[in-house]
Amino acid sequence: MAATTSYRVTVRIPTGVVTWSVLLGLAAAIAPLLMTGGGIHAWAYDTGVYFGASVRLVHGVLPYRDFDLMHPPGIALLLSPISFLSYFVSTSSTVVLARLATIACMGANAGLVARLVRHKGKVAAFCGGGFLALYSASAGSDTVVMLEPFLVLFCLLAFRVAFDEGALSTPRRAWWAGVLLGIAGLIKIWAFFVLLPLAIVYFMIQRSSLPRLLGGAVTAFTIGALPFMIAAPGSFVRDIFTSQVLRTNGTIASPTLLMRLRLASFLLWRALCPSYGAAAVVGVIILGGAIALLAIRRQRLSALENAALVSVVCISLSLATASEFYSYYLYFLAPFIALLVAFAISQCSPGLRRVLTGKSSSVASGVKAAVAIVLAIALVAFSLASWHASEATTSQRGPTPALSFIDRAIPVGSCVTSNNPDFLLLANRFVPSDSHCPAVIDPFGLWLALDPQHPQPSPVLEVPQVTMAWQKVFAASPYVLLDLGLDYLIPWTPALLTWFNHHFVVVARQGGLVVYVNIAH
Repeated sequence: MAATTSYRVTVRIPTGVVTWSVLLGLAAAIAPLLMTGGGIHAWAYDTGVYFGASVRLVHGVLPYRDFDLMHPPGIALLLSPISFLSYFVSTSSTVVLARLATIACMGANAGLVARLVRHKGKVAAFCGGGFLALYSASAGSDTVVMLEPFLVLFCLLAFRVAFDEGALSTPRRAWWAGVLLGIAGLIKIWAFFVLLPLAIVYFMIQRSSLPRLLGGAVTAFTIGALPFMIAAPGSFVRDIFTSQVLRTNGTIASPTLLMRLRLASFLLWRALCPSYGAAAVVGVIILGGAIALLAIRRQRLSALENAALVSVVCISLSLATASEFYSYYLYFLAPFIALLVAFAISQCSPGLRRVLTGKSSSVASGVKAAVAIVLAIALVAFSLASWHASEATTSQRGPTPALSFIDRAIPVGSCVTSNNPDFLLLANRFVPSDSHCPAVIDPFGLWLALDPQHPQPSPVLEVPQVTMAWQKVFAASPYVLLDLGLDYLIPWTPALLTWFNHHFVVVARQGGLVVYVNIAH
C-alpha cells in the first residue's frame, strides 16, 4: 500500500504593533475612497499642482524656469519615477499610482510612530501609531497628492535614524538623519521646524555630532535644489521664499494669534469635538495630561521625548503664525503629538501591571477585560468621528465628472491651458506635443508669485501683473479648459473678459467645465 503524504498550510497573522499600525494607517487612508465624492479618480486641485509638476519635469519642463511652483522641487523629484510612466501609459493611470503611493506613505507614517516608541511597550506603541492613523486631519492629505504625508515620512525616518530606544544613536547616523531632513526640506521648508529641535537635542547631549547633522541636511537640500537654482535663480528664490514671506492672508477673516490658536485647536480635535470650546477642553486634557505625566515622573526625559516635545512647540508656533492656515497643515503636527501621547500612556503601564500582578487571576482577568473594552470603545468612537470628519472633507471635493467630452473636443497632444490642471491629468490632455506650450501648473501659485500682497479671491482688485500674465498665456494656447468653480483663480477684469470673448469660442460644455478654442490660431 502506497504511503500518503499530508500537507499542512499555515497562515500566519501578523501580531507586531508596528505591522498593525501600518495596516490601520492604510485602512484609514483608503476609507475616503469609499465615501460620496471619493474614489481614486476624484478630482483634487493639489494633485494637479504637485503631481502635475512632476509630470512636466520628466517631460523637460522645469519648475521655476517654465512655471511657478510655491515649494521646493522635492515632491516633483520624489514622484518622478511614477511620472516617467506617462511616456507609456495615460496620465490618468499615473495619477492613480501617485495616490496609491500617498496612501502607502500614510500607512508607513503610522508604523514609524509605533516603531519609535516600541521600546515603551506594545500598548503605548499601538496607541501612538493608531492616533496618527485615525487622525481626522489626515482626511485632507490621504488620497490627494499633498506635501504633508511625504514631509512627515522623511521627518519620522530622520527620527528613526537619529534615535535608538529613545537615546541618540551613533554619531555616524547623525549625518544620515540630516540627509533625511534635507530631503524633507526639499519637499517643504517646514522641515526646519523639526531640524531645529533635533539640533538642540544634539547640542545638549552629543555636541560633536551636530556638524554632521547640519552638514547632511545642507548637502541633501543643496544637491536637490541646485540644478533648479542654476536654471532660474531669481524665480526659485521668489517662489519659495520671497512670495511666502510677503504673502498676506486670504483664508482666515481675522488672522490674529488668538483666532489661529482657536482654529488650530478646533481642527486638531474636530473628530471628537463639535465646537471650539469642546475642542479646547479636549486639547488641554490630552496635551496637558501627556506633558504632566512626563514632567512629574522621576526619570529625566529621554532624548527622543525632548525632541518630540520641542517639535510640538516649534510646529505649533509656526502654524499659529502662518499667513494662511488649512486643516491638512495639522498632519505635520500630528505625529509628534502621537509620540507624546504614547509616552504618556507608557507611564500608566507599570501601575496597571502592578495592579494586575497583585490581584488574583479572576480579578486580573476582569481588569484586563475592562481595559480591553474601554480601549475598544475609544478606538471605535475615534474611528467613527474620524470617518465623519473625513466624509465632510472628501465631499467638499466632489466626484470627477465624466471627461469623455474633452476627448472629443480636444485632440491628443494639443496645447491646453486650464485653471484646474488635475482635470487635464485625468482627461489625458496634460502633456502637449508642442514644446512652446505655456505651462500653468498652479494658477493659485501664479497669482501669489506675481502679487503676493493681494491674494485671491480678490475679484474687485486690480492686479495688472496677473491679468497680463493670463492674457499672454491665453494668447499662446489653442485650447482652454475652464473650471467655473475655480473661476476666482483668474482675475477676470472687464478688459480681460472682453479680450477673451473676442478670441475664444465655446466648443464643448459639461456641468461647470467649459472648453474653448482660440479662433486666432
